[in-house]
Amino acid sequence: MRIYSTYKRKENQVELLCFQVGKLYNYVNQKIIVKNIIKQF
Repeated sequence: MRIYSTYKRKENQVELLCFQVGKLYNYVNQKIIVKNIIKQF
């Protein structure tokens, strides 16, 4: 049972990491889009 709970915790850490990476990716994408819009004007 202990092994299962540590496995679950690892799974949650991976999910959290993916979530953080996703947020960072969105942030970078927004910055790039804004820069491109500014260039067009």
